[in-house]
This record gives sequence, structure tokens and C-alpha cells, in this order.
Amino acid sequence: MHYSRAYRHFSSQHFDLVILQVAPPNDAGMCSLGINADYAEAVVPNATHILAYVNDQMPSTEGPAIDYSELDFVVPVSAELLMPPGAGAPGPIIDQIAHHVATLVRDGDCLQMGIGKVPAAVLPLLKHCRDLGMHSGLVDDSVIPLIELGVLTGGCKDIDRGHIVTNAVYGSRALYDMAGEANFKFSNVGYTHSIGILAKVNNLVSINSAIEVDLWGQVNSESLGGQQVSGIGGSVDFARGAVASPGGRSIIALPSLTSSGRSRIVSQLAAHTPATIARSDVGIVVSEHGIADLRGLTTDKRAKALISIADPSVRADLESLVHA
Repeated sequence: MHYSRAYRHFSSQHFDLVILQVAPPNDAGMCSLGINADYAEAVVPNATHILAYVNDQMPSTEGPAIDYSELDFVVPVSAELLMPPGAGAPGPIIDQIAHHVATLVRDGDCLQMGIGKVPAAVLPLLKHCRDLGMHSGLVDDSVIPLIELGVLTGGCKDIDRGHIVTNAVYGSRALYDMAGEANFKFSNVGYTHSIGILAKVNNLVSINSAIEVDLWGQVNSESLGGQQVSGIGGSVDFARGAVASPGGRSIIALPSLTSSGRSRIVSQLAAHTPATIARSDVGIVVSEHGIADLRGLTTDKRAKALISIADPSVRADLESLVHA
């Protein structure tokens, strides 16, 4: 399921036990959900029992909270929050892709960044921008310099002005501390991934990666060699939200080749390969070789635009398949 649909699904289910990790109660007896507010509000109302790890290292954040009196079982802990492994340097190809994507971002835009090396490499290139906003499913350490430089202000947002809207953060202790002090606003998936909400976010720029794109513009971001390697996730929600947003842009960014040298831009998705994002929801595709703006193009012109950003070694073969 898409993230937004999963939220509605969980809202309709019964749970014998829901397990949460929360911050210690404040003076009003409310326990913040801290750095992850994605599905708790969908499942808590439908739970027979609620068990909470009350972690004194969990920051209290602006967003959903649960009354301490509603907890059936409490486990006090003092545990370091989950942190990602150290990431290596992005490499020249990722850098080239990120530079292309950065040219598509304008002052005052509101960003949604997917998971992966490409989206993470884009943010450091936006230090020259003004009044960027963010409305995303996940936020990582890449935002810290932009917050400290006063770039990520959300000052141009029509809704949630001045706030970084997300349902989760995942990064260093510095990010977790910032999430409890800076202008973060945590919301559940039913809000962050809602098409109706995203359509009200002017100039929403959705930046996500993928496994492969075919010449129709269909995107596969969940299957490799016929095997499921990822969930569907929220990329479809944000791609459609960006298309619905006034001035919005839906961007898919990926290297032109896999590590084994296979083209990620293919003539057609293989049999038994799902199209995660429909061609009608894909506006712009970026590789290290350039930008293919597919918006408003006919099928043939879409194919030509995608071939132009494929690796040069496969362009002739792709051209022959188009005209076969």
C-alpha cells in the first residue's frame, strides 16, 4: 500500500497490543511521540492495551502526544535513539545528479526529500537559496546546515508557515535535539502524505530516487529481478501531491547505470515488474547526463527525452527499440 492508504487501513483495524516509545510526561501529563509520529494516531484508538517505553532520551517535540493516564503498561528506559550508519562520500555520479536537481529548485520552494544518496546530496547545494520550506515523510541530518544558515525557514508556505513538517526524523543526536527545539512540526502520515494537504502546499518539489524508469516514464522503485526489495512507500503520494501543487514539480533522480553496468533507463519494465509510479505522475527525470522534462510531451517525445539522459552506451539500442 501507499503510505497514505496504509494509514487509513490501520485506522480501521483492531489491535490487542500497541507498543510505543515516548518522551517522559510534561507538566500536563502528556507524553510526546518524539521523533516518530507516523502511525501511532491511527492505531492507539483501536488498541485494547497500550505499552509504552518512556525514554528519558526521547525529545519532546511539537506534534502528537498521548496522555500518560492512557498507558496500560509503562517501561521506563534511558536508551540512545536509533542512529543511521555512517554514510560515505556520494561519489562523482551522485554529485552530478544532485547538481542537475539543484537547478530545478527555486527560492521559496517547499521540498520533499525521499530516502537515498541522491536526495541527501541535493540539500548541501541549496545553501544559496532563500526561504525554502519542507514537507516530507522523513528528515535526516542533511537539513541541519540549512536550518543553521537560515535557509530552511518555511517563510513562503501557505500552510504550516515557518515549520518543517514531517512524521519522522532519523539521524544524529544533534538532529534529535534540534527536532525538540527548532521549528519542526510532527504530524501523522494521514496528514503528511495526504493529497488534499499536499495540493495546498504551493511550489512543492518532490525529489525521489528509483530503481529504473522505462521509456513510457513508468517508475519501478520496489522490485529488482522480479524480487520485492522495498515497500511501495510514500513516493506515489508525494509525486501526485507535487503534480497537484500550484507550481509543484515531481522529480525522479537516479544514476543511468547500476553498479554492474546495466541501464536503469529501459525500453519497457520487464514482465513481473510493477510500475510503482504511473507515467502520468512523473514530471521530470534526472540522471548524471541531464534533465528530461516530460511534462506535456507526447509519448514519442517522452521516449526521446529519456534516451537523451541514458548512458551513451545504450542510447542507440534504446532508439532502435523505439522505432522497431
